[in-house]
Amino acid sequence: MKPEQQSHQWFSKGVAKHVEFNRQFKLTRQAGIDAAFFFLQARACIEHGDWSQFLELQAEKISPRQVRFYIQLAEEAIQWVQREKPAIKKVSELHLAAREMVMQSPKGLVALCRELGHMRKFGEYDEVKYAQRKLGHSGQIEFDFAKVIGPLDVLCHFGDENYNFNYPEGVDAVQFMTEVETKLEAALARVRQIKQHGRVIET
Repeated sequence: MKPEQQSHQWFSKGVAKHVEFNRQFKLTRQAGIDAAFFFLQARACIEHGDWSQFLELQAEKISPRQVRFYIQLAEEAIQWVQREKPAIKKVSELHLAAREMVMQSPKGLVALCRELGHMRKFGEYDEVKYAQRKLGHSGQIEFDFAKVIGPLDVLCHFGDENYNFNYPEGVDAVQFMTEVETKLEAALARVRQIKQHGRVIET
């Protein structure tokens, strides 16, 4: 077979998978929205204050944490529909509109996918460990002091009125700050060990 004919064959296969991807992703997105609204309506039927206990009783079927991510997606979808179609008020109609509309933000869906294990959770990527894997165990990684101290200067402005921070997709402020706090505490412990002993003492 000539290269040009092979190219057309491979291209046709790519187009077929493109069509399949679009179709399957739409169905997957709609299923996610459906689940999100069903969980939201289930919560509406429970007496105020009893929802957490109800979730714990259902934990063998789905974790309470995962349900919360679904509900977050439903609440965001309601906001999208209300911005586009403010006349819609009923939850059932908001649900149907959310199934068909183009999502205005991927944050809720990305957060859900992270929680369900379809994407890496925020904070799992470690640049240093990645570099070590590339170098192998014998390589040495060097850091430029200016590049390290610069981000620390930025962190000193958390909470300042004139500074806004763009959080990663699918991560809210609390999740982001918790991850930053964990990494800073680990780094600070090493800094203190080096100051005290001249090196890091592994424990």
